[in-house]
Amino acid sequence: MTFRSIFSLACCAAALLSPASAAPRPGNAKLRDDLDVAYNTWRLHLLRSNYDGWRATTSAYRQVKVRNLAVSEKRPFPASLFRQPMAPPALAPLMYVGSVVNGPTAAATYYGKVDLGLGQEPTDSNALVLLFTHENGKWKYDQARFFNLTRLPAVKERLKRGDASVLMEQDGFQPLGKIPAVPPVCPPPKYIAKILVDCPGRTVQANVNNISLHEFDNTRLAEVISGGLRDGTNSL
Repeated sequence: MTFRSIFSLACCAAALLSPASAAPRPGNAKLRDDLDVAYNTWRLHLLRSNYDGWRATTSAYRQVKVRNLAVSEKRPFPASLFRQPMAPPALAPLMYVGSVVNGPTAAATYYGKVDLGLGQEPTDSNALVLLFTHENGKWKYDQARFFNLTRLPAVKERLKRGDASVLMEQDGFQPLGKIPAVPPVCPPPKYIAKILVDCPGRTVQANVNNISLHEFDNTRLAEVISGGLRDGTNSL
């Protein structure tokens, strides 16, 4: 599921095997430094409640997605940006495994005790995947994926050894490959609403009121409708 936190964290108990077309770059020191700086700068702005800094370091797509979600839930924005239950984890305690680059997108994977600031002792069975897009000549932070590897002991051991080849073999460790189109900026909602789709083995795309765009792939999931619902006709 995807948390409402600005950290934009997707949590998964397991990942499915899937091939990837891009190559991991575990030995590219400059790439690692660039991605680390992009994330750590973004994280610092978030912890310091610096809205202008957050905008400057966040992908254009994610900026609008986060803003639309807050507005569609009738939460104050940008004030609610800095009132999140989770904190973006520090990278220093984690082991860098490697990065995968595909077009203008990148994914950097770390292994270890990922501390989300929830007051619980983190375990050592976690992987953190940070996703970035390359915009205006620099890497911008987009979102993160968090994996509990308890049910994937072989993947856990390979990551623990720093085996970057697993990043190409396991779904979830690769970037998107293209930058998503920036969604429309939604108006404040009359009614808060969600769309629920149950589509095992299928992909479903939905467009609500020509504002709220959704894509569901082999899942059962509810998402907040950007702009909510209004009196009268609502299109789907």
